[in-house]
This record gives sequence, C-alpha cells and structure tokens, in this order.
Amino acid sequence: SSGINAEYGIVGKVYTGRLSCKDQSPYMVRYGDRHHEDVEGLEVENDDHHHHNNHGFFFIRVEGCPKPEAHPSYPAIIVKPMQVAAINETYSFKFGDASMESLCPCKVHLKKIMKGDRHPKLIDTDFKISLKVLSKK
Repeated sequence: SSGINAEYGIVGKVYTGRLSCKDQSPYMVRYGDRHHEDVEGLEVENDDHHHHNNHGFFFIRVEGCPKPEAHPSYPAIIVKPMQVAAINETYSFKFGDASMESLCPCKVHLKKIMKGDRHPKLIDTDFKISLKVLSKK
C-alpha cells in the first residue's frame, strides 16, 4: 500500500529496451505539462538514503557502468527512487500517479533529466510505457 488517499489512479509499467551507460541518469514521471521550474530545486547529495514521496523523480543505475558520484535528492508520483538495471539488458519497473480527482493517461510523461546551461533539461525517452487507469468507482 502506498499510503496515499485517492479516488482515482493510473499505474504504469516501463520497458526500457537494452540499456547502456548513457541511460544511467535521473528521470522523472510527470502528470501534466509542467516545465523546468519543477526541477530547479533538484539538488545532488552523496548518500544512499531511500527517498519516498519523491514527486516522480528517480534514478536508473546501470550495473557494469561507472557508479555515479552522486544522485539527486528527491522532493516528496509513486516510483522507487533508485532503479538498478544491468548493462545490455532490458529492464522494467512500475510507477503510479494518485489523486482525489480523475486522471488522464494523456498527461503521464517520462522524461530524462539532463544538465542544461541554466536549468536541467527534460528530454523525451524512447522507453515504452503501458498504463492502466484505476478508480474506486
């Protein structure tokens, strides 16, 4: 149980395809069309704490690739914040969005977070996402 009180939900499963070291990066699952302001406060810290209530931010760590020096500190969507995948292997993971309001799958986005000149850049991925809409009703 996620511990989130919600009337509606969307759960998804991501299929990455074969991963390489370039895929080792922070990512985010989003609901809606928000822009870079979402990640301006994203800071980097050198710990391995498990962060929950992370607003959809997570990191894919690819085993066999150099370990990143640090990973993002996650603010408060439901996704395990550190995903560990093997190099040259496919990987899948689950995530969820929850709300007291009705949710639309058209607003679920998965973005790779890349360093930009002034702000982090949110880049589309070629990962495939399957979604299922849930409702208490």
